[in-house]
Amino acid sequence: MRPATFFLIAAVLVAGCTRTSGRDFTVPIETQFVPGQTTIANLKTTLGEPDTQTSYTSSGGTAPPKQPESEFASPIATVPGTYDTLYYRFVKANTPAGGGDVFVKLAAFVFRDGVLIGYSSQSNFADHPTDFDTTKTSLLRKGQSTRQDVEAILGPATGQAIYPIVLKPGESTLQYNYGTLDPHTRKILSKALVLLFDADGRLLDYRSNTTVSNAPAQPAPAITPVPVIIPAHK
Repeated sequence: MRPATFFLIAAVLVAGCTRTSGRDFTVPIETQFVPGQTTIANLKTTLGEPDTQTSYTSSGGTAPPKQPESEFASPIATVPGTYDTLYYRFVKANTPAGGGDVFVKLAAFVFRDGVLIGYSSQSNFADHPTDFDTTKTSLLRKGQSTRQDVEAILGPATGQAIYPIVLKPGESTLQYNYGTLDPHTRKILSKALVLLFDADGRLLDYRSNTTVSNAPAQPAPAITPVPVIIPAHK
């Protein structure tokens, strides 16, 4: 699965014009929104109304459509509850006939029974880029590195999640996401990293995914936000 930035950049790119879509917002930081504590009302007080909001209620046993895949992810609809997903999106593009810059901010928040269970975000705006150095994962030590160690090495995480997005109660994830378009080569770079921690905050495992794709030349559908909570690694 490609990270959501690919689809947003691609959709803007083929329009071949200057375009602004969505409403600007501040990319969330880890201390701002806390899984297991933050409510929908808290989120809207901080970021305002979302670009899109979806909701479904599960009695258990049925996975939702387009459920993201990951070794660390749980089929959350097998856990009864009402699930709300709020999407925030802001895009600025200047793509006259041959290429130009495309800037994207994305954030997706998932709530179960009104309480946050995970979110992910990314931005390639100069004032708050979420880029990270994938080579620094070599400094991480499974069973030893803590969440604090990880962020000291990689910088602030751009997402986090708990059960039932994460497979087991007590475990949690930190997530890093970034995407950008090179206007000269017309290549879209997308990077995703998800790190799994035990109940004591020690690193259990991590998965990363980096893709470079050609920007599309054919018209694409209008821009729509895409869930980015848990990136796939298959």
